[in-house]
Amino acid sequence: MRRGKPTCHIAFDEATAILAGDGLQAFAFELLAHDKSIEVSAQYRLQMITALAKASGSLGMVGGQAIDLESVGKMLTLPELENMHIHKTGALIRASVILATFAKENADEEAIKRLDNYAKCIGLSFQVKDDILDEESDTATSVSYTHLTLPTNREV
Repeated sequence: MRRGKPTCHIAFDEATAILAGDGLQAFAFELLAHDKSIEVSAQYRLQMITALAKASGSLGMVGGQAIDLESVGKMLTLPELENMHIHKTGALIRASVILATFAKENADEEAIKRLDNYAKCIGLSFQVKDDILDEESDTATSVSYTHLTLPTNREV
């Protein structure tokens, strides 16, 4: 259950859920490559596509999910747990912020570094809260992520 509703693989089946995810991911790459409303040079489009590919693949969400699957029934250390969380959905949240910085050509490098660190903290917070809710909430509870506790400016 997610936010009180059956997840895609429960509402339909696992194969349909996987295909839906694959289709949406392919569509994201198509939009980055061809959407005319994204007014950046080919060089910046390539950087955006590369950032999304990295965040989606073995160095991002797929890698984090692989760590999660291998960790079932094991006690992870805090650094191992943080590494897993940063790479799961957190990597995609982080990529969404970085993609926005590429939409402004010649953005300030220091500002990009600060935004990247902030997004990393948001992604980590999201993933930790998601895992806690998986363990503690009942499936009938409607969950809202609008109440995430985000790091303060000093922590970023």
